[in-house]
Amino acid sequence: LLSIIVSVFWKVSQSGLVVVLMLMFFAMVLSASLIYLSESELCEESGLHCTGPSAFVSIPSSFWWAVATLTTVGYGDMVPHTLAGKL
Repeated sequence: LLSIIVSVFWKVSQSGLVVVLMLMFFAMVLSASLIYLSESELCEESGLHCTGPSAFVSIPSSFWWAVATLTTVGYGDMVPHTLAGKL
């Protein structure tokens, strides 16, 4: 009986973990894409200083910002410059 309870609990906890990991992955893809779109287009239009190592030059490089921001308080090496990026 105990082994059945443990196996059921294990399957339930695994499915919950999978759901949480999928939601985190979806949030990272969405936030990296949105930050890239808002920073790349709006920086060029507004004339802000959005170049250098803190610039969001591609969606894959924006993943670093998304991972650091969604899992911690941020690393500080990539910072949004536009109002849309800061929201």
